[in-house]
Amino acid sequence: SITLVLQAVVPAASLSGSSLDLELVGGTDVPWSPTFDYFANVVLPALKLIGVRCRAEASKRGYYPKGGGAVKASVEPCEEVAPLRLAERGSNPPASVVVVSRCGRLPAQVAERQSHAAKSYLRGQGIDVESATASQVLSDSPGSSVLISTTRADCFLGSDSIGALGKSAESVGREAAKEFAAAYQSGACVDVHLSDTIAPFLSLAATDSRILLPHVSEHLKTSLHVASLFTGCSYDFASQGKAWAASIRPAKHKL
Repeated sequence: SITLVLQAVVPAASLSGSSLDLELVGGTDVPWSPTFDYFANVVLPALKLIGVRCRAEASKRGYYPKGGGAVKASVEPCEEVAPLRLAERGSNPPASVVVVSRCGRLPAQVAERQSHAAKSYLRGQGIDVESATASQVLSDSPGSSVLISTTRADCFLGSDSIGALGKSAESVGREAAKEFAAAYQSGACVDVHLSDTIAPFLSLAATDSRILLPHVSEHLKTSLHVASLFTGCSYDFASQGKAWAASIRPAKHKL
């Protein structure tokens, strides 16, 4: 998975003191990892907020089984990681809920059906969709994905789903929409997948961070435990309404 490789490389590269350019070939939208659209549209904007600058572009998508996706990425040096304090949404509703649906080596209607199913479910939950796109992409194997996201200064929520043999386009769209709606309605400011991705950075931040999540995942617990062994950070979780707040306190003497 290209996105999992980037998750491992970006923290080290950003703190290395020099810029890094990468060209990666492999899976971009595969099981058990973030889709490329999630990485580009949710993870990277959140990293930018804490001072970590990374760009990534996919010229080709990689689906199971052939992979073959192509991504170019660049990481700039980061002098200091800023804390992240996303524990309360502002008075305005989260801006611009966006649906992005893709398919490769499949009829265009597959992406359109995914998008329509996602929009229909969200609207049934009282969530307005500001924009929705459906497009075909270059790939070696047939495949599809959908991303639902909303990002602004105080809210980074995203949910994705990928197609599979025997899985209807409608199921793909609804799957992503159900997860997004649950996070949105919990009042969370950070989705559960972003939380464990960004945790290693926050363990090295200048000061304490606090983020509000739909729930505390085992991935987040593991990510913070491993980070604490390397950095000496401490952390705790506390319920807050329908959501959970995670507090991360970097060690006074960081690596």
